[in-house]
Amino acid sequence: MPYAGTFDGDGYTVSSLSIHSPSSSYIGFFGNVKGGTVKNLTVRTAETYSDDGGEYAMTGNQMVGIIAGNINDGARVENCAAYGSVSATNTSSCRVGGIVGRSDDTGAANSISGCVNYAVVHGSGERTGGITGYIGGGGTVSNCTNNGKVTGTGRVGGIVGISFGVSPVTGCTNNAEVSGSGDCVGGILGRNDSGGGRAINCTNNGKVTGGNNTGGIVGFSNWGYVTNCTNTAEVSGRNSTGGILGVCNDTLWMDDCMNLGDVNGNGYVGGVVGDGKNKITMKNCGFLKTDIINSNLSGGGNGTGGSKGITPITTEDAADKIVSTLSASIDNAIIAPGGTAAITLSTSPNDDTFDDSGAVRKVEAVSDQMDTASVSYTGGKVITVTGVAAGTAKITVTAYLYTTVMSTGEYGDSRKQTFTFNVTVSETAPVTPETPETPETPETTETPETPETTETPETPPTPGTSGGGGGSGCNAGFGALALLALIPLVLRTKKK
Repeated sequence: MPYAGTFDGDGYTVSSLSIHSPSSSYIGFFGNVKGGTVKNLTVRTAETYSDDGGEYAMTGNQMVGIIAGNINDGARVENCAAYGSVSATNTSSCRVGGIVGRSDDTGAANSISGCVNYAVVHGSGERTGGITGYIGGGGTVSNCTNNGKVTGTGRVGGIVGISFGVSPVTGCTNNAEVSGSGDCVGGILGRNDSGGGRAINCTNNGKVTGGNNTGGIVGFSNWGYVTNCTNTAEVSGRNSTGGILGVCNDTLWMDDCMNLGDVNGNGYVGGVVGDGKNKITMKNCGFLKTDIINSNLSGGGNGTGGSKGITPITTEDAADKIVSTLSASIDNAIIAPGGTAAITLSTSPNDDTFDDSGAVRKVEAVSDQMDTASVSYTGGKVITVTGVAAGTAKITVTAYLYTTVMSTGEYGDSRKQTFTFNVTVSETAPVTPETPETPETPETTETPETPETTETPETPPTPGTSGGGGGSGCNAGFGALALLALIPLVLRTKKK
């Protein structure tokens, strides 16, 4: 049966998890979470790893994620972390992610927030992401970070492989290499399909390599928005390759985005957009263009109205002063009474000042449960959260970001930014959290290229089936079995 309760890991770590079931689907610590909540949990897989994709510590056919193989019907995954390696063997649509394999579009919208992936993620087919391979039905991914190498064929993203419908990806950062042997590869989002998708306040710092439709932030987009995003890394693809967006296939608005990475491709290559198909509207976007980086590129490779709305930044000194993205992160989402957590604000590409004359102004932080967790802010980049009594509090941070006007280097119009964090105060939480180590990322071998296909929204699996992925015969998958076996480990394992 799918898990439908609330599982609070309370800051504990499950270690040495290993599941090898290459013909089964719904694989994870939880196989399927339906309307439930999983939070404050860290899972470390065993050390097993192999370049051929057959010896990853966690392997399934499709819907494979270290925390959960699949989530649906309003499920939430909050403040979880994954380490190790995970792989899906399906050569068509594998839907694999470091945190969640698939965030399904069945029932109410799901959410994945405040999660960090350190695991190597590999898909033998399409729809592979550092956080999740697939989101749909208005599901959200917010304030998540990927630090693990991501490889697949097509629809590969540092955060999300593919999104359907109005499924925003906000406040996320990718720091690892993203590689796809096929099409639609992005540092944040591989492909935005079916319209309404959003990439907002996202930063990519990892090298991106793909086929056609490759971008530093988004590879392929139908109708949607890309706002306040920054790419700092090299982007290499074939046709339709851009520093921010590979190709715009339908109406798209792009505002206040900056690319600092070198962009390389074979046709329709741009410092910001590869191919806009005359369906994109851009405002205040820029890219670094020097004698060494992007020296032969314009802002748009094709169909961008003569690169309207794009400014080339011709010196690295000028680029270093630009602010286009504001992000926020919390160092620990579970604290003891009297313990503290720090919410840190940062801007990119330039780490600017936070005062009445800087890029970030009017910072405010509010707790909805002051009797559970209080907040204090006295200026600068750090907001302090202090535990008061056991419970959960939602911390809301608002700030006004004054993005740089690319053509002048001055601060421009402001845009209000909002970040939310769920903080748990627990009597058993450590007062001072440990800092997690970032494991080394092994090299992987690219899989054969998969031809581009036309996307259609997915049909949810019928009850009692494995969603077309293999022989588990139950959509709870192996995760439910693993959970029953591993709950004693949760109780025994020392907290992080």
